[in-house]
Amino acid sequence: MRQQTQQTQRNRPRSKFSLALIGAVLLIGGLVPSAAAGGREHHRHHSTCGCQAPEYAGKINIDGYSTRIRSDRPINRQISQAFRDAGYRSWISDGRVRVDYGCYRPNVRWSRDRHAASFNWSYGELGISVRRYYQPSRRNRGRYGPRRVARRTFGRIYCD
Repeated sequence: MRQQTQQTQRNRPRSKFSLALIGAVLLIGGLVPSAAAGGREHHRHHSTCGCQAPEYAGKINIDGYSTRIRSDRPINRQISQAFRDAGYRSWISDGRVRVDYGCYRPNVRWSRDRHAASFNWSYGELGISVRRYYQPSRRNRGRYGPRRVARRTFGRIYCD
């Protein structure tokens, strides 16, 4: 009889509180590793933060849809994919992006960050070439832009 009561105690369902406690521990234990592995921290990048900020070549707007183009990936492929996503047929030929737009000319605008784009419109086809846009460094320009030096005159002779 005594063995039978011990068996029934083992098979008896646990209380709701203990089941909730076990479930909470399993849930927390399951979430912590995934949060630590895939968590991304969003912040402004500085020279001291130690992480690499993505550099952008520019932004292309096609018929109201905008796509940021990164400079650390192939730029022509990204532009071609942006046109395909907008519903146009595009490909890369001779280092340029070619877009077949047919009768309906797309509304395209390029906002440059580090690269400039030139558009060549011809009969039903658009050619886009992208080149790096160099800005003079702030070190060479000074704090308020290039300095202007006044010329000194002595009679009719100019001295610099």
